[in-house]
Amino acid sequence: MRNAQALMLGFVVAAGAFASGCNASNNGGAVGSSEAQLVVSALGQDAATIHLIAVDDANAFKVADQTVEVKGGQSTVVPFIMTPSRYTFTVDVSGTGEQTGHASTHVTLKDGDTVQVSLVVAADNPSNPVVAVDMAPRIDSVGVQLKGGLGQNQRVEIHVDASDADSDQLSYFWSGAGMRGAVAGSSTLTIPAAQAAAAGASILHVVVQDPQGATASADIALVITQTEARGTLTPGAMNGDPEHPCQEAHAQCKASCGPAAGLGQITTAVDGACMAACGQALAACEAP
Repeated sequence: MRNAQALMLGFVVAAGAFASGCNASNNGGAVGSSEAQLVVSALGQDAATIHLIAVDDANAFKVADQTVEVKGGQSTVVPFIMTPSRYTFTVDVSGTGEQTGHASTHVTLKDGDTVQVSLVVAADNPSNPVVAVDMAPRIDSVGVQLKGGLGQNQRVEIHVDASDADSDQLSYFWSGAGMRGAVAGSSTLTIPAAQAAAAGASILHVVVQDPQGATASADIALVITQTEARGTLTPGAMNGDPEHPCQEAHAQCKASCGPAAGLGQITTAVDGACMAACGQALAACEAP
């Protein structure tokens, strides 16, 4: 439903790793967005009140305790600072009537990983909230190779290896390096060598997104000569920063893609085409 109201709370986890590549795949590390996101969506036009508590299971320390009213047709991002650990998230929900709802889940945050927790409630009947946990993708390595002969026919092939703990099918979005806007593609991109070598156009950006909208992004610094191509992979600008303008825009876009209520049941399913458009917009936003 496009009239869903949503609250997104971003939790930052300490630094992600990075990898580099030179004319072949390189397994020096991985790039993730190094954060957790609790995505709370309230269906319908009525306001819902959400009370969130997050507890570090290692020491029983309460790292978050906040009450937020979610208004119809609005989205917001509220940042928290968290370190890698195992957490219990507890949410109490109240809506327009006397009914209330309760949900909880456990999430393990590892350095360099991203976890997205989705909570969906109906404000007019909050007694049965739905919770889903989604591990975001990781960009594990990059490989850069020259293809074709010299001159105008020479091409640069850039390939990223990405993984997803949930075995989700991943989508890839590319920008930068002289391209106009962002393009949807596969894990491999081929561009003219002259374009990649042009002054000011040697930074390529890639966003890898799973079907639920969780992402990993990276910048690839290209070095191109007539006989060699190299690429260095570093985390994207918004990684670990829930207040980054691109992060906030992506949160707003994802909120417009769902969730929905069908056949009397609340679901965390989202509009796939809408979510793909959000990924492409994110790549364009983060373009160097």
